Amino acid sequence: MRNMYVVASELARGHSKVKAQVCASETHSPNKKSEYGQIIKATRAALACAVAAALGFFSPLAMADNQASYADAQTHVLDDSTPPMTYSGVEDGAALYVSGVATVGWQPTKVTGTGLVIETSGGGADDPNGGKYVSNAISLDHYAILDLTNAQITTTGIYTQGITAADGSTLMLTDSTLNIGGNYGVMTLYTGSAATLNNTTVEAANSSSAQVQQGSTLNVLDGSKITLAQGQINVVAGTTAADAGSTLNLSDSSVSSTGTKDTIQGSNKADLNLTNATITHTNASGAAVQANNATTLDITGGNITSAGTGVYILASDARIDGATINADGDGIFITSKKKSSWYEDINALTVSNANITSKTVALNVDGSTTINDPIKLTNSTFTAPTAIKLGSKAAIQAEKTILTGNIVQSDMSSSSLSLSQESTLTGRVDAMFTTLSLDDTSLWNMTDPSTVGNLTNDGGITLGNASGSTGT
Repeated sequence: MRNMYVVASELARGHSKVKAQVCASETHSPNKKSEYGQIIKATRAALACAVAAALGFFSPLAMADNQASYADAQTHVLDDSTPPMTYSGVEDGAALYVSGVATVGWQPTKVTGTGLVIETSGGGADDPNGGKYVSNAISLDHYAILDLTNAQITTTGIYTQGITAADGSTLMLTDSTLNIGGNYGVMTLYTGSAATLNNTTVEAANSSSAQVQQGSTLNVLDGSKITLAQGQINVVAGTTAADAGSTLNLSDSSVSSTGTKDTIQGSNKADLNLTNATITHTNASGAAVQANNATTLDITGGNITSAGTGVYILASDARIDGATINADGDGIFITSKKKSSWYEDINALTVSNANITSKTVALNVDGSTTINDPIKLTNSTFTAPTAIKLGSKAAIQAEKTILTGNIVQSDMSSSSLSLSQESTLTGRVDAMFTTLSLDDTSLWNMTDPSTVGNLTNDGGITLGNASGSTGT
């Protein structure tokens, strides 16, 4: 059927601009695929707005909420004189809804605004398809564009979410705040959508998370701060290796969480690019950053602090340059266990110009783990009771690197550790099946009796209260 979407941003006030602009758009049931293969979400409140407009009246007295809906392929400019946009209905409505218009393709609708207040406290009615309806402060569909500055976005009530963006939509928030009191998320980006937060503050209670799915991108930039309770930033593609990956770009900003979930998690060919970021994980369970199933993780500069694991790598490729990682659990943990069979095991690790500190193990190679290429440690420090733990076969090349702590091997694989270019190891070595080699510029300060499978020493070995033995 046909539905009449009403532009309601200027309603119920004596303003010289248009009070209600009506445009046509097709209506489909929620989540039903259209002929264009897009996910259509009908906004029930828009139909009510159209009826009100047709009857010739529209005011706050006619409807309890002040919803705004734009779906006309036009550009709309709003300012702080716009009344607060609100939705408190029990179904899946939104305080602000923006959608493109279907033609041969989709024509985008663009809304820009300064000083807007957008709030929802709705949702909670039974969904005939199961579960409960969830309301949103902002909902974007079909290549919608929303650019807000100094916006205040608030959700209260259990069945609420801050933002949903679908089908190639774009969101930009600058100098804005999101206060998320509901349980259903900070935001969900899917089907190739993008959101950019510039100097924006997010505070989320309960288990609310930011979900970046199905080829979407989240950019958190320029002093933005995200504070999560039990939630996380979760970046994931689809369910098969053919699905497009999703991306997180976190730069000069901070993310913190107190829950058991990893603070930042990327899965299934995700791209995690963390530059000069501060990431804090205060729970002993989980990790500050986790990369799963063919994810690419790039950490450049910044500080990672975790009461659990610092960086967790599962069948993924991680490059760490110039970062400081301080963890109560493992500083860096790399494994192949529980990887998805849909994705190639691309385990790889390069660490440069970094400082890794742990109360347990600085670098832990798990058992039953595949690492095809050498792990390269350059101009870095690893400090922990156990500097390196080898649970699977691995070749580790340390250049200009200081290892303070023991080297422990927990399996019978033939691993190797080479120290070159003025590298130093201070600690005990308990690695019967490992080859240890030192070039003529490197040093091993042996602190306790040690065992190594094969020792090639062109450098120096100093003995404290120590003695040593080699297998060959």
